Amino acid sequence: MISSIAAITSLARRDGHRFTEQDWADAPVEQQPYAAAKVASERLATAECAALGIPLSVINPAMIVGPVYAAHQVSGSVELVRALATSRFGSAPPLGYGLIDVRDVAAAATTALERGATGRFILCARSLWLAEVAALLVARFPEWRIAPAGSRASRSSWPGCSPARFPCATCAAR
Repeated sequence: MISSIAAITSLARRDGHRFTEQDWADAPVEQQPYAAAKVASERLATAECAALGIPLSVINPAMIVGPVYAAHQVSGSVELVRALATSRFGSAPPLGYGLIDVRDVAAAATTALERGATGRFILCARSLWLAEVAALLVARFPEWRIAPAGSRASRSSWPGCSPARFPCATCAAR
């Protein structure tokens, strides 16, 4: 099952806490409907698979990035890259994200299925500030008109934003 890191993260920030597969998102549906839906679907799948005696592995990827093959792809990560590429934000806002390539998500899901892995697996290859993502995009796509990044001081003063709140390692089936 492909879920999301959103099913793991919490709005109740704890200083120094690194989220793991044992954590569950706790925001009410009114505040975080996506996260609440992911938690509900994981819990339902877990209960149904347990009742049927079927092993379940849940892949919890960070923000999925990578090639887009559909002409009209709609997703949060695609929209974020589009906003950076068109300078919709002005300069990159002081936010950090964990990232994973879509091909790595597919490979991890395949590996988990082939090995009969059970449990939850966070997938996060790198954690970057949006300014760092913008710099990578400029290097790869110099024709895009991406605004220069904001200052490091503005990033560090943004409350609660850290790109390193998840263990960044690809899935190692257990």
